[in-house]
Amino acid sequence: MRKIGVITFHKAINNGAVLQAFALAHSLKKIGAVAEYIDYTAKKIEESYFIKPLGSRRSVKSILLYILNDKNKLKTQKKFYEFVDKYIPMSEKTDEFTISDMVKKYDILISGGDQIWNLDLTGSDYNYYLNFNFSGKRCSYGSSFGKTDFSKEEKEKITNCLSQFTTINVREDSAKHFVETDLGMKCSVVPDPVFLLTKQEWIETLGLKEKREKYILFFELHNNPIMRKFAIWLSKEKNLPIMRITNSFDAYKGMTTIKRTGPIEFLELIMNSVYVITDSFHASAFSLIFGKQLYIGLKKRDLAVLNTRIDTLTKCYGIQNQVITEDFSESEINYACVDEKIKQERFAGISALSEMVK
Repeated sequence: MRKIGVITFHKAINNGAVLQAFALAHSLKKIGAVAEYIDYTAKKIEESYFIKPLGSRRSVKSILLYILNDKNKLKTQKKFYEFVDKYIPMSEKTDEFTISDMVKKYDILISGGDQIWNLDLTGSDYNYYLNFNFSGKRCSYGSSFGKTDFSKEEKEKITNCLSQFTTINVREDSAKHFVETDLGMKCSVVPDPVFLLTKQEWIETLGLKEKREKYILFFELHNNPIMRKFAIWLSKEKNLPIMRITNSFDAYKGMTTIKRTGPIEFLELIMNSVYVITDSFHASAFSLIFGKQLYIGLKKRDLAVLNTRIDTLTKCYGIQNQVITEDFSESEINYACVDEKIKQERFAGISALSEMVK
């Protein structure tokens, strides 16, 4: 049997990144593939999670920051690393100098999931485009650029990299348009890896625990006053408390803060909620998987480019009415339609994976 290596953001302190990595690994295993994640992380990403030790801090402000915020981040990071060690099959550690030699043991490489082709996030690290010597088959699954406004030089380099791919599968419609129109290559849109597992598989595989408490879950990646305003209104309307996931030390009136959440707690908080209000793609995706009433906030101004994946999600599952606006009113999701669409997308995604590795 051929051996597969997958490269993605498997060690990001980000619920969506880690959980999509788990889902892709689990799905490859289900179709009988021998796959592991290449233990490679871009320097810029590693540096973004570095937290200065308390012992080396000198200013009062820096020490207070550690006590109020960074200490929570460290405990959160520990939960993520424990999850990865337990659930994600991993290669030996590699870097930009050794990756070409390390990948020789694989027959197929998959550049898969999340915004791994976002050069702003990776510090222009083209290893996520598999830009190294490799004689086997190169594919992608559910990859995202995060944007499409690349420079001429970046487009040329991306074209050179992707021209070596046998199959290009992306996550958003905008990415498909960019690959086909700007780069002149064939491309398909596939569901994010998290949709490849059923609700029951998520619960049983990770041992998620159900709770009886009823609440509204609020998860905000970027400052969104409209989303907060709607959350407070819904809380009063339904007489339900709001649970807010964050490690930040700032407090929102009318919301209970939940800190130090790892991937398991993140899923359990979504699974046990009644309503979810979020601007997160993956929080939205899991809300649909677990059948929750979901309300989505869009990003504004410079961050609006990140709405492309939300646009694809809402159109795919017919939930455009769940996007929060200034004059937004409560709207319920028809899960008879959504569940059927999830089944169709899951079948299409697993078929695309099987085609790549057969």
